[in-house]
Amino acid sequence: MIKDNIFQNFDWNDYFTLNQLCEEFGVSKPTIWRWRKQGLKTTKIGGRPIFHKTNVSEYFNRNNNS
Repeated sequence: MIKDNIFQNFDWNDYFTLNQLCEEFGVSKPTIWRWRKQGLKTTKIGGRPIFHKTNVSEYFNRNNNS
């Protein structure tokens, strides 16, 4: 019963996978790992990182204002 409801309101369109984020910004995976160490928030599903588009936006806005 719980498994049926976990992803009920989950929208993949709100997230980037690691590969999508690399492609979107034209960077490599090590660059993404560096961004994560610098504060880019990550969620994991099945042990794989996904990145909420709002968190990516906030990360870049915060770093551009520094």
